[in-house]
Amino acid sequence: MPTLEAPVGPVERAIDALLGQVPDGPEALRRYLADLPPVPSRRRLLAWLREGDPSTVQARLAGQALRILGPGSEHGPLAALLTDTTRPHAVRCAAAEAYLALPPKALEALLPTMDPVAASALAALPLLGLVSGVLENPSAASVLTGLLRSLPSEARPALLRDLDLAATLAGLDAATCYGHALRDQTLAQDDAFRSHALAKLLAAPDEAGVALLTALRASAPKKLRAPFQDALVRLTAALASRGGVAADGNARALAFASNPDGQGALVVFVALRNIDESYTVANVCFRLTEDLRNGFVEARCSRRELDRMMEDLEAEGSILCVPAPPGEVAALVAQAVARTRALRSRPDTATLRAAELIARIPPTALPAPAPPRDVSIERIHALFDRPIHRAWYFDLVDLTRYGDAPPRDSAGLARWFKDALRKFVGTPMQARVVAMARYMSRWAGWRGDADEAGDWTTLADGAERDFATAPLPMVMLDALMHPRGKGVGAPSKGRR
Repeated sequence: MPTLEAPVGPVERAIDALLGQVPDGPEALRRYLADLPPVPSRRRLLAWLREGDPSTVQARLAGQALRILGPGSEHGPLAALLTDTTRPHAVRCAAAEAYLALPPKALEALLPTMDPVAASALAALPLLGLVSGVLENPSAASVLTGLLRSLPSEARPALLRDLDLAATLAGLDAATCYGHALRDQTLAQDDAFRSHALAKLLAAPDEAGVALLTALRASAPKKLRAPFQDALVRLTAALASRGGVAADGNARALAFASNPDGQGALVVFVALRNIDESYTVANVCFRLTEDLRNGFVEARCSRRELDRMMEDLEAEGSILCVPAPPGEVAALVAQAVARTRALRSRPDTATLRAAELIARIPPTALPAPAPPRDVSIERIHALFDRPIHRAWYFDLVDLTRYGDAPPRDSAGLARWFKDALRKFVGTPMQARVVAMARYMSRWAGWRGDADEAGDWTTLADGAERDFATAPLPMVMLDALMHPRGKGVGAPSKGRR
C-alpha cells in the first residue's frame, strides 16, 4: 500500500501498521482500536480509503474498523466515498460499514435525511453487512424495512435480488429476513413485494415460516388474510412432506461441546456453513438441569476464527471443547430451552437468537448410555485429577442450601461428612450431579473414549441409585475438604 503524503503522527502510524497486518479475529481488532483515540483513527482510515490504494483484504479490514468506530461526524467524507463510482467496490463497502455501527433505529432515522444518491448507495452496497447484522440481532430487520420503504415500488425488485443473494451468502432464513417487512402494512400491500417474500418462505419451508405466517394471518387486514392463508397452507403441506425437517441439515453444520463445570454449566458452539464457505456461529451456555445462561451469534466467521473462539475458552485449562454430532447438540439445546420456559427465565436477546439458530438443525434422538464398567476408587481419583474436573466439588453455597456447612472443629467433621450426603438425597443437587455424570458419558463418547464413557455411566447409575453412599458425590464432597489444587493445567491436545 503506498504511503500517504499527509503528516503522520503516532495514531496515523498505528492505523498504518494495522492495515499492514490482519488481526486474529474481531475481538483482537476491537482491543487494538480501544487504545487509540477514535476521531484521528477514523480520519486516517478514511484517508486510506479515499487516497490510498488498499487491497480488498485491507479495505475489508478498514471497514471492520470503521464499524467499530462508527461514523462520528464524518458524514460528508463517508457519503463522498459511497457515491464515488470510480473507487473500488470494496472501498465503498468499507465506507458503508461505518453506518452499520449505528443502532437500527438510529440508522433507520438517518436514511431519510441523507442525500438520495448516498442513501441508495448505502442500501445497495452493504447488504451483506446489513444481513449479517440481522442474523446477529433480528431487530435490525427494521433497517431492511426502512430501505424497502424508501424506494418506489418499481425500484424494489433490484434491491430484492441483491437482498436475496446477501441472505443466501450470510445464511439468513427467509422468515427473519422478510418477517419485519411483511408486518409493515405499506409493503405488505405491494403485490410484487409480498409475492416475492412469500415465495422465499415457500422455497425453504421451516417452522419459523409457519409461525410468521400464522401471526400475519391473525393480524392482517381482511384483504391480506387470503394470500397469507394460502401461503400458510402451502408451507405447512411442504413442511409435512419433508417430515417436518427444515431445509437446513446437519451436512451444513459443525458442532462442538465443552465439559460441564461444577455447577453443571457447559458451552456449545454450532457453526452453520454459508454458501461462501464462511460460518455463522451460535454459542450457547446452559446448565444441564436448569436454564440458558448466555450466548451470542457471530456472522461470517472463518474456520480459523471459530477455532480461535474455542481456544480462547480453553486457554485457562478447565474447559475442553470436542466435536459432537450437530443433531445431538441441537437436542440438548432444545431441552435447555424447554427448561428455561418452564422456569420462566428470561435470557437476553442474543442468547435467544443463538438458541433459535441452533434450532434450525433437526435434532436427533440422544443415544442410549454407554455400557457401564467396573470402576475402582483409584480410577475415579484419576478422572478427577484432570484439570477439567477441578471445579467438581460441592461449595458452601450448595451445602448451606440443601444441608449444613461443615463444622470448624475436627471432632465433628467425620460425623458431618457421613450425614451430609444423606441430606442431598432427592434434592436438585442430586439431579444435577447425575445429569453431569450422564453428560460426561456422552461427552467421552464424542471424544472417542468408550472406556471413559462406560466409567461415567457407572458413576451416574450409582449417584442416581444411592446418592448417600455413591462414590461420585463422596469424591466431590471430599474435594471441598481437600482441594485438588488451585491452578489448572493445559487441556489435552486430542480435540481436533
